[in-house]
Amino acid sequence: MKSLVLAGLALLAGCQTSALVDDVDLSLDFSPLTGPSDALHTPYVAGAQFNVWIEANHGDIHGWSIVSEDPTILSVGAFDAATNDGYAPAVAVRAGDTRLVIIDYNGLTRHTHDVSVKVPDRIDVLAHGPLLLGDETDAVVSSPQILTGGTATFLTEPYAEGDRLYGNHALSVVPHAGSTAIVEHTSFLEDRDWLAITADAEPGASSVDLVVAGQTIRTLPVEVVDDSVITSMQLVGESEKHRHSKESLVVVAEASSAGGPVYGVTYDFTVDGQAQAADGDVYRYTYDKHDDVMLEASHGTLADGVLIHSSGGYVSSTNATGCSAAPGSVTTPWALFCVGAAIVASRRRRYFEMSR
Repeated sequence: MKSLVLAGLALLAGCQTSALVDDVDLSLDFSPLTGPSDALHTPYVAGAQFNVWIEANHGDIHGWSIVSEDPTILSVGAFDAATNDGYAPAVAVRAGDTRLVIIDYNGLTRHTHDVSVKVPDRIDVLAHGPLLLGDETDAVVSSPQILTGGTATFLTEPYAEGDRLYGNHALSVVPHAGSTAIVEHTSFLEDRDWLAITADAEPGASSVDLVVAGQTIRTLPVEVVDDSVITSMQLVGESEKHRHSKESLVVVAEASSAGGPVYGVTYDFTVDGQAQAADGDVYRYTYDKHDDVMLEASHGTLADGVLIHSSGGYVSSTNATGCSAAPGSVTTPWALFCVGAAIVASRRRRYFEMSR
């Protein structure tokens, strides 16, 4: 009943009755008092693949369609609310500007939205560890050092003329001698392209070309190093100040040399002296102010420890992105969050249908 009243208020307020929403970055902040608002994350990066939904306050959207005025710039596949779950697949084909149009079953235009597609002139590369700690400034890398035989994963962020570009499945890579590299995609909750680099066994210089739309946008220098250059390590955790019980927090193990951070390092973890089953560089735990435990990590002769307040946790890795960071059991808080968020995500497209 409450949702029906809110939807009625929205209609009386004269709000728009339909909108276009993509799944580039799910932000569950709909307000039924104002009706659906556009949430297309334009400009898109050339090559991006994503889905576009029609959201409407009222009315049956069966037989409606989403049309791109220039499919050579942004291509949109078939939309069928009955068989395609209410969305259409889209591909940002090439740089340019076009418009998406919602057309109803009577052939009438219900809504339009301008869309821009761009080829980046810059790609930032960010280390995953600092991002987990909420420190984007320290995450930016220019020439990462990676331990021989190790794998390091970095977030890539494309820009054009200073504007952030959105969407994933746009990046490809060409590794040079001394390393191998692949692109990993996260399409759940937030669409991102991740760069995973594995260093060869021998120290030396290498590089990876970052390619979008057939153009090499950046060549990332990589320095392959061995254990002899590592001079220190430390455990860095999220602040526990003002945290609530059962919040999920992380501690990241970081190695350094005279030249800066060393990535691709794995550590042995113990909790109150008990060895943990897995190796990695991240410890995820459930906050509980009543439980004090000593978390320690070591690599070779180097070690560090930190007191945390935890009712349980597990070892993970900065090479695990999205919900792949969760352990196998669906009873852990992070895994339960992924399951719950998947249910919410599956329902978000029907929000206004249920509330009309």
